Amino acid sequence: MYHFQPKPRKKRDAYQMKQDAKKLLAARDLKQLATLLQLPIWKLKSIAERPKYFQFYVPKPNGGKRQIETPNRFLKNIQKEINYLLQGVYLQAMPPASYGFISDYADASEKRNIYTNALQHVGKEWVLNVDMKDFFHSIKLEQLRKLFRAAPFNYTKKAAQYLALLTSFRGRLPMGTPTSPILSNLVCIPLDHELSGLAQQYGWRYTRYADDMTFSGNNKFTIDDVEAIRSIIRKYGFIVNEKKVKIKSRSEKPEVTGLVLLDKPDLSESFIAGIKDDIKLFRLVTQERVVDRNLFSAKAIQQLEYSIIGQINFVKFVRGEGDKTYLKLRKKLKGEDGAVEDLIPKKKGIWSWLI
Repeated sequence: MYHFQPKPRKKRDAYQMKQDAKKLLAARDLKQLATLLQLPIWKLKSIAERPKYFQFYVPKPNGGKRQIETPNRFLKNIQKEINYLLQGVYLQAMPPASYGFISDYADASEKRNIYTNALQHVGKEWVLNVDMKDFFHSIKLEQLRKLFRAAPFNYTKKAAQYLALLTSFRGRLPMGTPTSPILSNLVCIPLDHELSGLAQQYGWRYTRYADDMTFSGNNKFTIDDVEAIRSIIRKYGFIVNEKKVKIKSRSEKPEVTGLVLLDKPDLSESFIAGIKDDIKLFRLVTQERVVDRNLFSAKAIQQLEYSIIGQINFVKFVRGEGDKTYLKLRKKLKGEDGAVEDLIPKKKGIWSWLI
């Protein structure tokens, strides 16, 4: 049986990321791509044409479920390699408005994360929040093919097709793979540029963290302003989640991706409440009587725990390790015996990108 062995990775600087990106950009046909990924062509085709995913649902505090599609270990290792190389490509084309899923590199002048994203809007009189619905699933296989056929990739038709297949599932970006975040950023480059142009025209500030878009300015946003933004978002194949469109004044303490804008970004009460709800949910689904009924898979419960740990560590990141709320949340999750232990997720997940 053929095994793909990922290379050990170290933190890179911008130059090293760009050099790695050159390797990916030079692999323009299927043979070169297979060589770069340490795969025989037959194996690459086989994996791409019949990808193996494990699907499960993570429970939401509101009673719903979130679908997660995670690839098997072999495919995930290949996607990790692709992600590693794509990060360097995105670094060279990254719009100033983009703050989500940005790989941290050694000589970065500014760390881009959920905190620095919110920081861009501090002090503005009005804030407009816009959210895109089913973000990853809205990015289709054909968009990935077009991405890889166009500059700077300029891949052959076959290479673009198979790279798109390696990073998609059921004809769209899955939620739960190493490559979906970076590919969503690459696909959104034209969107970010057009929205940035609109923001500049009207004197707004615009940033995007994944599917969360934030606009801020000193004049109140109008219905026409929102429609202009909505029209551009539709143009690129995305749908606005109308329930999450919010316009707030500075005095109303607007939130940006879970952080409330005060003199500096801080955690909102709803964010803290959400963590508490997640902990209650975790306690519920790990009760013996619930586990015995097999309502949720062990993997789903584990993913929920990782998410909670990441959120609690984010509280520490924003407020410091001596913050009372952080210490109380840590104790709630781990109990009295775990109060002095560090909370460290066993795997890298979405929350690791935030800090």
